[in-house]
Amino acid sequence: MSYLNGISNTDNLGWLNPALVSIILSNSDKILKVVKEAKQLNGLGFTSKTMSFDDVVARYNKGITYDETKAWVWYKRSLGIEMKGWEKYYVKGGNVVENVVTTQNVSIKDNHFTEIKNVEKGTVLGKYIKTHNFAEGDHYFIFRSDDGLYFVSANACKLVKTPIAANENDLNDLVKKGALFFMGGEMVPYPIYTFGNMYDRELQLEADKEYIQKQWGDEVYENHRAAIEKSKPVMLTVTNPDERERPIITAISDFAGDTDVFSITEVREEFMDVENSEELKKVNGKVERKKEKEKIHLRFDGETKYSLQDVFVKWLFTLNTDSDYEKSSAIDIADYYIANRPLRDDKMSKEEKSELKANARIEGEKLFSRFLHEVVSAKDQERLDYSWNRLYNGQSDISYQKVPIGFECSATFKSGILLLTDIQREGIAFMEVMGSGINSFDVGVGKCTVYKLIACVE
Repeated sequence: MSYLNGISNTDNLGWLNPALVSIILSNSDKILKVVKEAKQLNGLGFTSKTMSFDDVVARYNKGITYDETKAWVWYKRSLGIEMKGWEKYYVKGGNVVENVVTTQNVSIKDNHFTEIKNVEKGTVLGKYIKTHNFAEGDHYFIFRSDDGLYFVSANACKLVKTPIAANENDLNDLVKKGALFFMGGEMVPYPIYTFGNMYDRELQLEADKEYIQKQWGDEVYENHRAAIEKSKPVMLTVTNPDERERPIITAISDFAGDTDVFSITEVREEFMDVENSEELKKVNGKVERKKEKEKIHLRFDGETKYSLQDVFVKWLFTLNTDSDYEKSSAIDIADYYIANRPLRDDKMSKEEKSELKANARIEGEKLFSRFLHEVVSAKDQERLDYSWNRLYNGQSDISYQKVPIGFECSATFKSGILLLTDIQREGIAFMEVMGSGINSFDVGVGKCTVYKLIACVE
């Protein structure tokens, strides 16, 4: 290094500034950590130009076992990804993986059986999982691509064998060790099994229960169940005494208003008088009874389904006008917020009408939360909690710390040693799982580093 020319020993360097000495001492643990981890450092005069694949794997995959890495590499290779550099983890021999290849132009469907895109003849769609028979002569291949499971007409495709094979005994061993998981006819590694809607995964596990227990035993089944429970987000419940910790369900949402999404057939016994509550309305500022055809008719016979919204509106008219309402009323909430009817009152200004509607919305949602907590029966509350959480609070994130990453890259970045932060490693792991994505890291977090290293990943 030219700036050290002419200096024969450390005595000629002079004394360090006391302030600098203080900074060095206060950060000595960090300095020692960097020096310890930077094995490529060989004195001040030389650093290795590259970090080997094996060095990256050893440094940035701590906490991932050999079997978990082996399962991940097999899974990615089964999708047609070569996984260069991971050769020591290959599962070899045995059954050959088959890909689904289109023989004509065809549409692909998602798990709701909705057409999502058209693909051309000769396209390799992904790994064949199984054939699903919807009706006589109506067969579909289920295949897995980088971003999930899809359906395609078997009449428009063929199965093509790949160079990728795996010994069934080795795969079974990985299942027993908790590195692979059985899911609807296929085997996937932990990060894939615990990513997605955990309530749907729970239902799939129940469908797979008999097969798993027969093939691998009760212990493996319990391991599957434990993995789902660990990954499932904390359930929010309308029974929580703290209103801030309850599910956010608005009175005008589809969940509240559509009986196909959720419905109830009863209320708590002490609120049965809601059936006979008298509904009112305003006509140019004057309060009147609603006509028979305008009313909501309730009869809790245990079979007829009602929306939460309809029962809520009837309940509003059972409340005490003086003690249960602050700045609104049952009429205002029912008509000008829930039903969104036009407010016709010649004596009110535009500003006053806006304020009335705002108060109806604020107070209406506060009372709706109370309604779900107090009026809905315990049985329906339990159903509500499950349905809402499955729809809106069931998504589990990727277990980034369990996704192996590996590549060969420069040992330095800009003017220093390349050391990935946890968030940068997470960005690489995300792309590894999803196959693609958008990086929205803030300035200085390391977008450039992640992009450059992703280009090194096979």
